[in-house]
Amino acid sequence: MIRRLIKLLVISLSFSLSGCWSSIEINQRSFARFMFIDKSDIGVELTLGFPLPNRMVTSKAGGENSSPPFTYVTKSSEDISRAYSKILSDLPRRVTFGQMRNIFISKQLATEVGLEPFIDFLSRQPALHLNVNLFVVDGNSKEVGSIPMVFERFLTDILLSYTKEKIVHAVTIKNMLTSIYRKGDFALPILFIGKAGVEFEKEGAQWMGTSGMAIFRNAKMVGTFDMKETKGARWLFDDVYHAQYRVISPTDGKLVTLMVRSSNTKIVPSINSDHIQMNILCRGDATVMSSESNIDLTNPRELKSLEQSFESLLEGIITKTIIKSKAMKSDVFQLGQLIKWRYPNEWNSVEDNWRNTYESKIVIDQQVDISIKRIGAVQKPEWNRFLHQDEEHQ
Repeated sequence: MIRRLIKLLVISLSFSLSGCWSSIEINQRSFARFMFIDKSDIGVELTLGFPLPNRMVTSKAGGENSSPPFTYVTKSSEDISRAYSKILSDLPRRVTFGQMRNIFISKQLATEVGLEPFIDFLSRQPALHLNVNLFVVDGNSKEVGSIPMVFERFLTDILLSYTKEKIVHAVTIKNMLTSIYRKGDFALPILFIGKAGVEFEKEGAQWMGTSGMAIFRNAKMVGTFDMKETKGARWLFDDVYHAQYRVISPTDGKLVTLMVRSSNTKIVPSINSDHIQMNILCRGDATVMSSESNIDLTNPRELKSLEQSFESLLEGIITKTIIKSKAMKSDVFQLGQLIKWRYPNEWNSVEDNWRNTYESKIVIDQQVDISIKRIGAVQKPEWNRFLHQDEEHQ
């Protein structure tokens, strides 16, 4: 009896040491890391980016392989599903989306076609993770793959840093599908490709940067937030992180640069007899980064006046952002859901005509409360004061 138990134990342990149990071996897979979607003459152009394991090792002892460790495969067709089928027919390996991290959509496709076909394709790919980040590209989305790998070796690492460091407001497949289920209004970060930033790289190299956010209504791009409006949008998304602002000093009209270190936004709806009001409270702590002003930040009265100037600036930015979204009839901040949760009966009466209600009948009451916690140097550095004294004597 004991011998039988020992045999069973040995057999069970051998199973755990037998390697991968997947029906598809790893050397038969192609791991798609990027997806680029553009508009083509016949419909849609789909590009998938793959890392190349055979190029990730050094070509010789002490040296590096000069070939890029990734490649892109592009196909065009009437719709995204057929374009994907064409890619599959050309690859010697099975494509898997388990390593997909970023999807790029061209501005032209988002504006002229919309994302409904793309969303339908996504919802039928069970291997595609819901935390994949989405971006709109101002231009051909494939150009993102041409940027030089200066700080990182792979494009994935750059985009992950964009979201991890909150350089952009991260929007995932899950966020988009949730918004589509609710009413189809959402916003995606915009990337642009240009020359500035790679002056010392190879001739013809491109550079990637951020350029506001794209506004969607019914899964179709209808407008954009510029960089200043995007800052306001991130307050409403409660996603502000190390944002810098230049504030006019109340003492002499010169500029003071402030950085928001931490923030919190709370939005509470209230319904009166004739309108719906959204009460927005934004709180934040800021640090003085630099100052061209002679304001005395050790003086509580002058410090308070600078805080009030900053609050007025932020109120103007947030107001401009909300006005833009209302003009687009796009509830990108999901304010309707707040009404639905707090006033479900009243929501039933406005749900069918919500976009028109949002445009014309929503009243915004906002309050910004900023505390400047760190002021740095009290006034201008002493050497600056001495320099000005020398100029006066001359």
